Amino acid sequence: MKQLFLFLNMTMMVTILFNCSSWQLKENFHKIERGMTTKQVSTILKGSVPTDKEITSESEVWVFDFYNNWNRNYEGSKKIVFIKGKVDRIETDAKREKAIYQAIAKRKKQEAERQMQEKARKIEDERTCYCSYECSDGTFGSNQVLGKEDKNTCDMSCQQSCGKLAAEKCKHTEGKYRLAGQCLKNQ
Repeated sequence: MKQLFLFLNMTMMVTILFNCSSWQLKENFHKIERGMTTKQVSTILKGSVPTDKEITSESEVWVFDFYNNWNRNYEGSKKIVFIKGKVDRIETDAKREKAIYQAIAKRKKQEAERQMQEKARKIEDERTCYCSYECSDGTFGSNQVLGKEDKNTCDMSCQQSCGKLAAEKCKHTEGKYRLAGQCLKNQ
């Protein structure tokens, strides 16, 4: 997908940013030479840049971000610098590359932290004993005891939290013990 953003600054520089995911476009960069017009460059880049735009500024920069379509890895950022409508130079946009790589690293770190938290939550959940009950007046109650690793310990916790009959009523479901069926008041 190609996204076009237009920014104007005090020096009347027009910066056109593109997110281009075409390997063909990347391979064609070496065909661009100094002195080429925007129309020639657009033809080389398979129409990835507008040809009908009237250039009114002294300088213009087209920025391309490349991604590997197969694994969506970022492959770098290039910019074509035009002066008075002709290519002056092509260079790596190091500042933009650094910002993008930092954003990617931040996302990866956040995802790793999220996965670790999810794993820790699942482990803790498996060691959690729940006693829940419904009373005849329609109210609900529950007790939760952390760090219980076996059924006997959990049954004892349920018994202490929910009453004498709790151990018989606790049922093991997905690593949790729940008090099922009838109203048992805490004692």
